[in-house]
Amino acid sequence: MLAQQFRTIGRRNNYFVSMGVEFGKRANFSRKSSTAGVYHGNSQKRIFDPAPRLRRYETDINLQTELSPEADLLKSRLLEGKPLSLDTYLQSDHFNFGEKQVSSLQLLEEYMKLVWSKDKPLVSIDCEAYEHAPKKITEIGVSILDPTKYSLSPQIQTIHIVIKEHLSLRNGKYVADNKNKFMGGISHVLSIKEANKMMQLLSQKYLVDKKGILVGHHVGSDIGFLKSLKISLPEDIDQIDTLKLHKISRNKGGSLHMILKALGIPYAHLHNAGNDAYYTLLVALAYCDPVVRLDKNLDVLLDGTKTVQVPVDHKDKALFYSVDSATQLMQDLF
Repeated sequence: MLAQQFRTIGRRNNYFVSMGVEFGKRANFSRKSSTAGVYHGNSQKRIFDPAPRLRRYETDINLQTELSPEADLLKSRLLEGKPLSLDTYLQSDHFNFGEKQVSSLQLLEEYMKLVWSKDKPLVSIDCEAYEHAPKKITEIGVSILDPTKYSLSPQIQTIHIVIKEHLSLRNGKYVADNKNKFMGGISHVLSIKEANKMMQLLSQKYLVDKKGILVGHHVGSDIGFLKSLKISLPEDIDQIDTLKLHKISRNKGGSLHMILKALGIPYAHLHNAGNDAYYTLLVALAYCDPVVRLDKNLDVLLDGTKTVQVPVDHKDKALFYSVDSATQLMQDLF
């Protein structure tokens, strides 16, 4: 039955095509199989993915926050197409960070002004360690956004370094083993000596010569990992810690995984140092963007214990929800 449905859609170069998705080359489907799913074409191996279990879609009212009049005014400006400058945003009296209002505002202002500087590169660094011996660093990821390369689309260069001496060490029990799943191209295998030299060269070029800004998720931890490889970074460089940025607004959900979900940033294969460095850079840009902050209500401190936590799937799979009303969905999304 499934094969017949595919045939009614049409063929292109011997592929079944539906809604722009190529399902795979022509194959013989077993009539005995009653499993509903998607066929992945492979002449040697045929696999069915079972149809996902559907959850019922419901609006989570606990995650909705009443806006202050000042925040509502800023949102209205955006809807009218009016520009929102950083100074206008920071000087608005719409923030509500609770007891840590003053210190949170100071940190947010510091980080946002760093990100909005027009001539300083952002250098995001992430390290992966062997779960059974955390002092053994297996990967280093570096993601660089150099604002001197003017472009409508941000030109982010991401480098994935795999430590040669620790190439055989694999995670998987406590931390996902995604060493082989760098999504940015080539993974470079370097000895500890050459990795040290590479990081010193990158540091000199972007953090020293160009006075760049170091970005990390719990950045102090990654600096410590680099020190274990005898890689030293300038001590007086500006830093942005995306975990601290998150804690300004939320008491829980501070993992990179949960932050990406909350921001609606598509991702895959976390716990690969190259991927994590790239996503951490995106998080820093998002958290320091006034439009994103207003849209996601990030200027109001939410207690994570009072919200319903979305089920977490650490296998990069989408959650399928059964939607009964497109009208309600449009209201929730937009």
